[in-house]
Amino acid sequence: MRDSTLLNLGRLCVIYSKANELEHKPATNANPMGTTTFGKPRCSDCGRELEEPTNLPADQRQPCPTCGSSSRIQSVTINETLELHDSLTAKGRHEGQKRPFIEVFSGADFSHRLKKWMQKLRLIDRDKDIYHEEVTDPDTGEVVHKTKEKLTEHTGHGSAKN
Repeated sequence: MRDSTLLNLGRLCVIYSKANELEHKPATNANPMGTTTFGKPRCSDCGRELEEPTNLPADQRQPCPTCGSSSRIQSVTINETLELHDSLTAKGRHEGQKRPFIEVFSGADFSHRLKKWMQKLRLIDRDKDIYHEEVTDPDTGEVVHKTKEKLTEHTGHGSAKN
């Protein structure tokens, strides 16, 4: 089971008329999986498909041959994939103390070294002197990193670096 969710964004209809012109620019997507497609303009009154450029200014449009209207409907289809990742962080503090005695992180964490999302579980328990961290590849289930040691021996990492 993956801890990510895929959402697909669907169809968008944009209406423009003499007063509100739609400026058509070719789509530039940073994400190669995303696409934007412009349909042919239609008359907004009768719905007839018209043979004219999508970015034609209102003052240059020919009236609709069926009803004479110069108002247009432009359909735009946008397909994009969005990947969501979740995680949970919890901290416990003794009354009157600022520093947490226990910290827990569980969930998705991006590995810059591997250039992908991984599953991480980390426990820091200062009262019991425990540091435990386990990183798993969610695609294969392989444990790619595991550390279990006394917190006082966990040096040279994160805020413990010199």
